Amino acid sequence: SLGVISAITNLVPISLKLAIGVGIGLLCAFVGFQQVNMVVRSDEGLIGPGDFVNNPEILLSLGGLLFLTLLNARRVPGAII
Repeated sequence: SLGVISAITNLVPISLKLAIGVGIGLLCAFVGFQQVNMVVRSDEGLIGPGDFVNNPEILLSLGGLLFLTLLNARRVPGAII
């Protein structure tokens, strides 16, 4: 059965495999943005920016994202955990 799975996997182009991973990552990021009200429902369009000035959750999540990025750039073990 392993030969069948690898044969099917080899039929899919590498660009499609990477695009699927990027799409899943963007979906996860969008759900996270909705969780902290960084992205909200808008009357003018489907989505709009949240209240960045009066919502401490947004600032805390952006600070955490910046901290995570810095730790990851410095190659700290376990930075994403």
